[in-house]
Amino acid sequence: MAKVLWYYQQSGEEHGPVSSADLRRMAARGKLDPTDLVRRESMEEWVEAHRLRGVEFSQTAPSSKKPATKTTKAKKEKPAKANRADIPASLESGQPAGIIRRWFAFVIDSTIDTILSLGGFTVGLMISGVSLLDMIASKVDVDKLNSGSEEVIQAELEKMGTVLMENLDALLIPSVLLILLPFLYHLVFEWSRAGGTIGKMMCGIKIVKTDGDHAGFFRILWRILMKFLITFGVLSGLGALTALFTSLKQSTHDLLSGTMVIRK
Repeated sequence: MAKVLWYYQQSGEEHGPVSSADLRRMAARGKLDPTDLVRRESMEEWVEAHRLRGVEFSQTAPSSKKPATKTTKAKKEKPAKANRADIPASLESGQPAGIIRRWFAFVIDSTIDTILSLGGFTVGLMISGVSLLDMIASKVDVDKLNSGSEEVIQAELEKMGTVLMENLDALLIPSVLLILLPFLYHLVFEWSRAGGTIGKMMCGIKIVKTDGDHAGFFRILWRILMKFLITFGVLSGLGALTALFTSLKQSTHDLLSGTMVIRK
């Protein structure tokens, strides 16, 4: 990722560019006040420095700056809203990704997940040498399912369930591949330097740590596990709603894994 550069205003004059590390050092040495205005190259508006996460200001060093005698055009610009400002100072990419981009990426990836799951299950049946239809047809009267009464249909469905339970060992490999292929798809692509699945890449977004660095293997692994548990577990998909209310637009699994989704 390209190095992020910052600009700052003091005594009505604009200075910079400086790196994120330089900005933090200036704050720690008392050369940057919490009320000084700063902006990143990709930011259209100025924000007060105290809104930046990861920047600690000197508590003892006096400010050496003189009061402003004139106001530049840039000084008149209003600070950005809080959700634009509460971003890590070391973040070296774009702004947090919006809900619409993430939703389109989700739709694309869900389609890919379905294809992988069905393909994996089919390949698993071929590996096991088992025909699911043959197993069911040997015990279940398909004609009764189509034209029988409600009681007859219920009885045939119970037979179908019995067949599946009796052949769980034969369905082990197909069931594992049903889950494993989509899981590996997300793990490999999100851990890669691209930082996202095909859906995310098509929508111009990626996953990073909250400080903007590349998310490592175990962090991505934990994120995927949390996403699975939250989506299909207790919250039944409601965990994604936290992205509407957090400054970095993080879903619950992002909050638990220390990650965020940003625009490239």
